Amino acid sequence: MSLKVQQSRSRWRKRLFVFSVLALSVALLGVVTFSSHPPMPPAERQVRLWLAETGQITKTNRFDDFGTDTIPYLVAYLTNRSSRAERLRAIVAERSGPNLYWRMPSWLRHFLTPARSVEDRASAEVALTCMPHKSAVLAALVPLLQDPRDYVRGRVARILRSRTTREDTNWLPALLKSLSLETNAASQVELAWAIGRIDTNATAVLSLLRAKTNDPDRYVRTVAIRGLNEVAAGGGLPEQAGRNR
Repeated sequence: MSLKVQQSRSRWRKRLFVFSVLALSVALLGVVTFSSHPPMPPAERQVRLWLAETGQITKTNRFDDFGTDTIPYLVAYLTNRSSRAERLRAIVAERSGPNLYWRMPSWLRHFLTPARSVEDRASAEVALTCMPHKSAVLAALVPLLQDPRDYVRGRVARILRSRTTREDTNWLPALLKSLSLETNAASQVELAWAIGRIDTNATAVLSLLRAKTNDPDRYVRTVAIRGLNEVAAGGGLPEQAGRNR
């Protein structure tokens, strides 16, 4: 066998050895990384399984099973980031009316934005509206009224106007401050409604709601009228003890 052939084989053996060592190292690293990955917390698994269920009736029957440890994961879904297409859709919807998106045919909604993220946000909003542990929910949501994204503040305001009661006077300063900084008309009336459920004599809030009954946007007018009616009826009544454990 010639010297050149022996040298060529020797080089190939070295390369094969190096490649084998690298492949083995990568495999071992993958095994170690996978095995060291922490297991999914039970609360996160519970929320993910609930979101994966189909049918709102099935989901509704599960709200009482949610503990306070599920709130951070629900909030994470409520505030998840939008795609570029979804942000564009939000701008169009805001300028044309807040209900425009849901009036579109389903194929067009799916084209404009990943439907999964929208559905998850909507489901998280429903869960945070209906689940027990109201005090913990408010503590997690009120700070989000400072979020720069309109759709986050809007969803938070909708939840709050369904959950605040006359017992929540400790949240009045933060809610009033957020209302003074809010520029979105729909979020303004939702927040004013939430505040009116706590303090039925809040003059500035009542004046805002009355003014918004003449807003050019039908949704804003509807929310303002409903808010005024509930405030006139006595505001937010205390929730059942079982829903605020």
